Order: sequence, then C-alpha cells, then structure tokens
Amino acid sequence: MMSIGELLTSIKMDLGIYGLALPFEDENKILYDTIKLRTLKTFSQFFPHIISVDFKINELKCIKSQYQESIYELPDVFGDRKIIYVRKVSPKNKLSGYGYTTPVFDDSMDIYNSLMMAQASANLLSTITPPFTFKFVQPNLLYLYNMTTYGGEITVDFGLEHTDNLMTIPNSAWEGFYELALIDVKRFLYNSLKHYNELQTAYGTINLKIDDWSNAESDRKELIEKWRNYAHIDGENFYII
Repeated sequence: MMSIGELLTSIKMDLGIYGLALPFEDENKILYDTIKLRTLKTFSQFFPHIISVDFKINELKCIKSQYQESIYELPDVFGDRKIIYVRKVSPKNKLSGYGYTTPVFDDSMDIYNSLMMAQASANLLSTITPPFTFKFVQPNLLYLYNMTTYGGEITVDFGLEHTDNLMTIPNSAWEGFYELALIDVKRFLYNSLKHYNELQTAYGTINLKIDDWSNAESDRKELIEKWRNYAHIDGENFYII
C-alpha cells in the first residue's frame, strides 16, 4: 500500500513528468483532487469498502412497521462516506424471522418425538412462509420484508466509498486502483496541457510530448468495461463518474 505522496510520485515517474514544474499553482493538490474526485469514486463503485455493523431494530428510526414491509432510517455512522449499497442483511436472532419455531416438550412425548415434531413444524412453516428479503434505497433507507423485527437485531454489510486517505484500499486491490489512477491523471493532464506547446523550466524550455496521453479516455472506458464484466456487486447498478 502506498501513501498519497508515494502514489503521486510513482504516477509522475511513470508519466515521465517527475521533477518537472507543471503550470499549476499546487500541482500535488490538483493531481490528488483528480484521484479523489474521479478515481476513488469510480473504484468504490466496483470494489467498495465492506463493513459489517450490528443494529438493534428498536433503536432505529421506524418509518413503517409491518410484517410484510418495514422501513427504517439508518443512522449516520459513516460521516461523509457514501453508502454505495447494502450487500447483506442478517437477522441476529433467527427466531424473529424465517419461520423458525422452538421445540415444546410435553410430558406425554419423549424428547426425540418432540424434536421430530418441532422439525416437521419448522419445515412446514419454512415452506409456507415468504422468505426474508431487503432493499436499500439511497441515501439511508432500509426496507425489510417478511420479518418480525420487534426486539431483534440485524447485521448489515455495507459497501462504502473508500476513505480519502486511501487507507481502506486493501493491498490486493492496489494494482487495479493504481491503473485507474494513472489513467485519470493522464486524462486530466492531457486535457489541461494540450493547450501548451512547451514548458519553461529552470533547466530551459521543454517541449511537451503528450500525444501518447490522448488515448486516456478510451483506456478508461476499456478498463471500466472490463470491471463491469468481472466485478460483481450483487446486482447493484454502477454509476460511473
């Protein structure tokens, strides 16, 4: 994993502009803004930061509460970080949904028969009971279907935008992130520097050779299409920036 400074230095080296004074007042900030506003947001749509959070149902703001459909407002626990999608919702207590039953022991029945009856009852209920499902609606509404929610707890797996400091990007994903960051910086520089023929530096005039950067737009579309084909986000739509 690279720091932001190491990332920018590496990109400049790969683009052949390391040590050159670009015609921007604060070139590092501008290049970082490009990565933060373009690369990070797009990358997060395909490979978000996954976090699991436990919630007590009775502590959530309830908008609608019915067995068939309940709607809850999720609390702001992530600050400015955007929730890309909700990957999974798991009831902590399976007795509160899914049609599970507790064995009832009777003096006239031995334990074995009681368990057999409980299992048969559970099988019947699981057949006729609608399955528990959920839906997430931006920015923070969670719909729960076919679940008795009072007094229970749920675990919600969120897919979030990565943090601005890039610390949430795992090592296994850095190669893909760096590839997109390199393309985005190349695209920004080409669109900005194509209006210049040369740069004045302390070492003299440098002729700009940026024709190779002109394909950055098509390179980005190609990479996004590859991710679209191979990165699966449980049916969520992608919104490419």
